[in-house]
Amino acid sequence: LSASGALFRLQKPLREESQIDFLLAIPAGTLDLSVTAAVHCSGRIVRSYWKHDQAFAAAVIDEYRFQ
Repeated sequence: LSASGALFRLQKPLREESQIDFLLAIPAGTLDLSVTAAVHCSGRIVRSYWKHDQAFAAAVIDEYRFQ
């Protein structure tokens, strides 16, 4: 995970340029937060590949909002 993207380990690859939405949970006690926070992210797959019999997909985060 970075400020502009995320790398996912998957059971099967995703098609490049696919739109994705995901929710990132940040547990209480992390980043000086006293409660669990959630970040809703929207983005797109920019790279998809296999490595050592495991599928990976890299996504750029186009938008995010805290919930």
